[in-house]
Amino acid sequence: MLRLFKELYLTAFTIFFRVGGAEWTPGINAGKGIAGIALIEALLLLAIANWIEMLAGTRYRIAKWEAVVAYFAICVGNHYSLVTCGHGTAFERRFSDLKSSRKFLLIAASVAVMLVAVVLFVYSAQAHRRFLGIRD
Repeated sequence: MLRLFKELYLTAFTIFFRVGGAEWTPGINAGKGIAGIALIEALLLLAIANWIEMLAGTRYRIAKWEAVVAYFAICVGNHYSLVTCGHGTAFERRFSDLKSSRKFLLIAASVAVMLVAVVLFVYSAQAHRRFLGIRD
């Protein structure tokens, strides 16, 4: 199970790495991969924070600077594991050699996880606004 999550994580990095990849250098492509992964992780963390706040019945506002610092901390962690240690870049190079059926399943599952993260964030943001009494 852990291997599946690792492959989905690395596939998501590869997707962001390769989007528009022909026009950019490998360093910029790696940055795109890291930024994309960090964005998905940040959305999940914000959704979880919203639900914790609502379930606990407390009010805590995350300041913009806290969100920015957290996002860059996530980026640094992802950069270390994906680029510095080479796990993401090595997987990206090997990705083309995978069987086409495996590639398709990994891409489909990775995109599905990303969409679930976005939907979860949007839904939690709407519920959080109702919790705070903010009208649309």
